[in-house]
Amino acid sequence: MSSDRDRLSLLLGRLRDFELRLALPHERAIVEVAKLVLRDEIGRLAHAMHDLAYTRRPDIEVARAAC
Repeated sequence: MSSDRDRLSLLLGRLRDFELRLALPHERAIVEVAKLVLRDEIGRLAHAMHDLAYTRRPDIEVARAAC
């Protein structure tokens, strides 16, 4: 299970990198495809791990719990 979490973390990091990247006009299509593929794989992996909370930010969850 740890390797799945490591892989999920790696994929989320790569997706974040793509989302922060300003693609050149000729790169936009492939960057969008790459983001879609990453999102699909992240969703598939998280579903297989029964962890659908992978997009929740821990700091927000802590703030909600404090209220």
